[in-house]
Amino acid sequence: MPASHLRLVVIDGSQVAPAPRRPRGWNVRREREEKLAIIREHLGHITHSMSRIQTLAGELEASLGISLPDFTPYPLPDRPDVSA
Repeated sequence: MPASHLRLVVIDGSQVAPAPRRPRGWNVRREREEKLAIIREHLGHITHSMSRIQTLAGELEASLGISLPDFTPYPLPDRPDVSA
């Protein structure tokens, strides 16, 4: 079965470092919790950046007289579904 990750090898094909192991069991949960903690920690920066991008897009629309598509890739939980 082919590996889905890269391996560090020498020109002759011998492996230099062991292939990275996939996290299993509680390590998966720990990594997921760490990612969520990082997201929570930087959520203010992320929302500010998204707000700034939307403001700039609005200014661009106004100055060029065009309408850009909504670039939010997924519906936000506090926003009503516009497709309904």
